[in-house]
Amino acid sequence: MTATAPLNLFQRLLRQWELSHPYNAAQAIHLRGTADPSAITAAWHDTLRTMGLGRVHIRGGSYGYEIANGQWKDRPVPIVPPHRTLAEFLSDQLNAPFEDPEEPPFRPFIRRGDDGHHIGVVYQHWVADSISIRMLMREWFYRLYDPAAACKCAIKQPERGYWRLFGPDNSNWHLTEGAINTFRRYFRYRQVKKVDSTAIENASVTVRLEEPKDAVIDRVYRYAQMNGVKVNDVFVAAMAALCRQYVPTQTRARRMTPFSRRSGKRGECSSTPTRLATPVASPEW
Repeated sequence: MTATAPLNLFQRLLRQWELSHPYNAAQAIHLRGTADPSAITAAWHDTLRTMGLGRVHIRGGSYGYEIANGQWKDRPVPIVPPHRTLAEFLSDQLNAPFEDPEEPPFRPFIRRGDDGHHIGVVYQHWVADSISIRMLMREWFYRLYDPAAACKCAIKQPERGYWRLFGPDNSNWHLTEGAINTFRRYFRYRQVKKVDSTAIENASVTVRLEEPKDAVIDRVYRYAQMNGVKVNDVFVAAMAALCRQYVPTQTRARRMTPFSRRSGKRGECSSTPTRLATPVASPEW
């Protein structure tokens, strides 16, 4: 078993969410040519073993991996039935709980297609973030097509969480500026309209795959730069606009604040639109 690491706040939150519904995620690579299931399976098991991954064990507030050391070598990477689309398969898998304690938190798959094939993995999101899974996918790919470039050592888990990696020493934190920004965010969030959903009873996820229009990613990136925000902020604003348009909600009353007094009405927010609302809602996006 690998050394244990403390569960961070994100992991604790997702494990709590999983009590009501699976919180899975997935990544896949589209490859040209014909899939070789035997080679793909061998590369997958070697990737898990070398990277020190396998079943996950929880001990108190920490977790660690039981390294895959050949016990699953006879378990081939599943092939998606030919009549299932990738979107249909992922929709099922994202809603499928990891109930078998003998199963690693990673479900690899192969899907053959007319223009090549996909290899991918569905995983429990509390176990790994998307960047970590991209590392896993990279090492899997290397073992198939460029073995010399593959990493020969296991992933080292942070010994003291992520503070050493993303704390003030490596992130240019400034105490005074950080305190002022925290104060600003507090009052900014107090202006946010609070809503309660009135129609969500089913938390199931449905996947829909779409090819982005030409240069749309570049346009989103340039727009984020122009507004001094991250690309993720643009997508969050777009999701908020979609939810406002399609998900029935009701406004929840909130107590009076200096900001709400400006509107002259108790329990209402300022009607000033956000900077991202108009461009994101535009049909060309």
